[in-house]
Amino acid sequence: MSMIREYQAEDALQKAEAFARGQGAAALQIGVLAANTGAVKLYQRQGFQAYEVLLTKSLQQSGR
Repeated sequence: MSMIREYQAEDALQKAEAFARGQGAAALQIGVLAANTGAVKLYQRQGFQAYEVLLTKSLQQSGR
């Protein structure tokens, strides 16, 4: 992730948090794909912690 995009993402998260606080929210949740490690690290640096882990198994057979 480029530094500019990372800064923009951090800014957007801070604005979302400020808005949620202003609305009286007690928590803020965000979804991210496990493979998106850059986003996961960004969210963790912003104070987000794992809350729920969703595991998926494909039932499609490869080659079909």
